Parts: sequence; C-alpha cells; structure tokens
Amino acid sequence: MPCRTSEQVQKLITEDISSKQVDCLGKIGLWDWVVFPDTDEYAARIDSCFNNCAKLKSACILMPQVTAEVATAIKALVNAGQKFAIRSGGSNFWPSNNIDGGATIDLGRMNPSEYDPKSETIIIGVWGFAGQIYERLAKYERAVGAAREASVGIAGLALTGGIALFIGRYGFACDQVVSHEVVLTDGRIVIADATGEHAELFKALKGGGNNFGIVPHFTIRALPCSTVWGGGAMLPKEIFPEAVEAIVDFVKRVPGDSDTNLICMLCRLTLKLVTIVAALYANVAGVEKPPILDKWLAFPETWK
Repeated sequence: MPCRTSEQVQKLITEDISSKQVDCLGKIGLWDWVVFPDTDEYAARIDSCFNNCAKLKSACILMPQVTAEVATAIKALVNAGQKFAIRSGGSNFWPSNNIDGGATIDLGRMNPSEYDPKSETIIIGVWGFAGQIYERLAKYERAVGAAREASVGIAGLALTGGIALFIGRYGFACDQVVSHEVVLTDGRIVIADATGEHAELFKALKGGGNNFGIVPHFTIRALPCSTVWGGGAMLPKEIFPEAVEAIVDFVKRVPGDSDTNLICMLCRLTLKLVTIVAALYANVAGVEKPPILDKWLAFPETWK
C-alpha cells in the first residue's frame, strides 16, 4: 500500500464519514494501513467474507502488519470510545468479525508460520488458512487440528472450539493450542499458556472466541499425518431414516476407530429445490473405506 501525504490524508478525513475512526488511527501513525470505503481493496475485503451476513459496511478497515500495530490500534480505539470489530480469515458468522459504522481491524496481512521439529509445534499467524498450513507441514508428514475446508482460517476455528479432522484422536482444534499471543484491551501483549501468569486466560480462549482479547499468533501442536482418506457424497432424502440408524451405529463404533470421522447434514439445495442428505467422510490414518463407514458407503449416491 503506497504511503499517503498529509494533504491526501486530510482530504480523506474531510470527505469520508469515517473521520472519527480515521483520525483516531492517524494520530498513532497508522494512516498507511487504513483502507477506505471508496477503494477497490475495501470492496475486495468485504466481498471475501465467507458469510453474506458478515458483509457489513465498516467506516474503515485497518490492516496492521505486526502485533505491535494491533496493540497500538486497540489502545487508541478503546481510549477514544470508538467501536471496532476484529477479522481474521472471515469465515465466521456476523457479528463476530465485522461492524457497521465502526472500524474493522483486518488481520489479513499477518500470516507467518514457523515449524519447530524439536517441539513438534508450529507458530501460525492469525490469517493462516487450513490449506496453507497443511501444505507447509506436508513435507514433515505432519498436520494440525484445523478445518476440513482449505479456505477456512485457524483463528475463528481454534477460538470457538473447532471441529477438526483429528477430533476423534486428539480432540477439538482448541485442544491443540499450546499458547496464544494475546493483545488485551489496554494494549498489553501477553502470552497465555497452561502454566504461566495468564493460565486462566488460556483456558478462557479455548472456546471463548474474541471476547477476551485479540490473538495475532497461535502456537499449535503438529500432529503425525502422512495421508488422509476422505470425501463427500450427496444421498437421496429417502434414506434419511436409515441414515439416522447409521449415525447411531457409527457412534457406537467410535471407541474402536478414533481416526475416522463423519459429518451428516440434511440440506436444501436452493438451485434445484431438492432436499438431500450430505455426508462428509475422513480417515486421518489414510485407511480407505474403513469398516466403521460400511453402512454409509452402501447408500445410493446422487453425487460424490
């Protein structure tokens, strides 16, 4: 993003309704990271929200580069009484990641990752997407408890629990977090882990969402994984009674197979106005068609 002159900034403040937020951020030297509503970049960031309900019209978007800028912005906005929202990957539903009329702090430029083979952990920037993380760890035959969908970020998933591919063997995505780097509302940057000064905050962040602070970086366990088998299928709605029985059978057999997981949904396809049963399968040990899915794999498929 090109630097703006003081004259350009003043012109934007004068013409734009977001003057309170922009002025607040400008006073702390963050002019160049502010994105305005009349720009292509602003439109692209709003459009990239996964859920249409989250495509709100914030007064401006701040895109910090490093944690210190996040801390400076939070402290200034809180002290000025300005409302703001925090966004990372943008896959969660409103009202968690955008705001009408306030400032949206978009962490879309904070995406470093660093794998430590000695500790079997990876430091992930808040904007790390599942597909990117899986790709970076593949050469080590490792993975993380992230989302099934490649375009889903790690932050919203890990801070709200997180149904992940490894849930049967290792638990939720939040269970794999070793520590959080957290920006508190007073601008302090702290590390929250299980044994340190902020152990209670560490526990609260395992499902607490963004209500306790902003997490620019996570340290997460890397899990052994060389191959994953899986896929999805659309099944006719007529099999729904049998599908219920198949779910019960699957659950009963889970203690003997913690590597296989199943998601089942009853869906209404708006384009064709038909109702279907959607099933997603996965085995994180790479076992093709594991016996625990026998009943599911025997159903007639309309698409796979």
